[in-house]
Amino acid sequence: LLRTSTDDLDRRSAPRQPLDRAVTIRLDGHQLSTRTINLGTGGAELAGVLPGGTVETRLELTLSGCPSPLAATICGLSNGNTHVAFSAEAAALMRDILPALLNAPENEELEDAA
Repeated sequence: LLRTSTDDLDRRSAPRQPLDRAVTIRLDGHQLSTRTINLGTGGAELAGVLPGGTVETRLELTLSGCPSPLAATICGLSNGNTHVAFSAEAAALMRDILPALLNAPENEELEDAA
């Protein structure tokens, strides 16, 4: 007998919102470009599997419209996409700017609220 609960299926501490936004990733000294699938205060889903990226790999994201780079760690790979969890500092920034980011045009740079 296999039992699961909703908590077992989705352990995110904060919900994610659909957002298709350009993102540049710095990973092991290389710079890669992709797009977000969804975004939340605790992390994001990125389109594609990043070359050289495995679970627990640290990286830095520069998200279109975000005032500063976001430190993150790859926390999963599924359905051909990469899931990342933000550092505490990046999560704090996202809590401040996420509502505005979700409503801003892609090329609009937001002010850092901190």
